[in-house]
Amino acid sequence: HRTNLFEKLNEGLYRKLILVSAPAGFGKTSVVSDWIHQNSVSTAWYSIDQNDNDLVDFLSYIIAAIQEIQKDFGLSAFELLNSPNQTSPESIVNLLINDSLNIEKDFCLVLDDFHLINNLEISNLVAYLLEHLPDNAHIVIITRSDPALPLARIRSQNQFVELRSSDLSFSANEISELFNKKLKIKMN
Repeated sequence: HRTNLFEKLNEGLYRKLILVSAPAGFGKTSVVSDWIHQNSVSTAWYSIDQNDNDLVDFLSYIIAAIQEIQKDFGLSAFELLNSPNQTSPESIVNLLINDSLNIEKDFCLVLDDFHLINNLEISNLVAYLLEHLPDNAHIVIITRSDPALPLARIRSQNQFVELRSSDLSFSANEISELFNKKLKIKMN
């Protein structure tokens, strides 16, 4: 367990966005899932794949993920998504925001592998969601590259915690502890 990283992630529970951004192999998903497990954080986890660049599918998966926390979440939004009538994506997100207010505990929506999203409409919708997110909801984006979101503005509003590759890299003390105490391999 990486206490210093967990402390930084804990700060994210007082912000709208936690961004974990680093190249492949830095343990982004492992750190976040370990933190969630250790702290019993209520979590809706969405593992994105390359086929998730359709807006309707993306929102449907978010609804399904949050329904793991609250079963009746997003029912009216899901109906609108699947109706033949055109409804603006912002209207659907507003329904989701309102439903989030009914969740009686803080929760995190984890968007894992967000770098696979290349649909600007989805990025704009996530930015809209971040702008209007209620205090009990937090978004965790795990990605290999920074998303097309207004990060500078979110940072300036102090609504953003970030872990980068420099944070995720092991320090000399952590490497020594890993080898000496956990693996029982003597290192100087």
